Amino acid sequence: MTLLSIGNDSLVSEIIRRLHSVLGHILQVVSPYTAEDHKGLIKAAIRDPDPVVVLENEILYGISFPVSDEAMSKDFIVPIGKAKIERPGKT
Repeated sequence: MTLLSIGNDSLVSEIIRRLHSVLGHILQVVSPYTAEDHKGLIKAAIRDPDPVVVLENEILYGISFPVSDEAMSKDFIVPIGKAKIERPGKT
């Protein structure tokens, strides 16, 4: 597992998008947003036998996120490769 921390400038989302497009063809690349995502994806990345790059956005370091009781479990993992729906779209 490789952990990259991306600075807190206005181009962070562009940097993450470009890194993901370049590295995503040869490595698994994850970019957690919430505290639950971070905990679950880091644990999944450590357990994954294939290389995983975790991109962190430093802007999120000072933001508090609610954490569910499920995420506090020691067995909580966010599966790599499965999308998380934060907010369903309108049909």
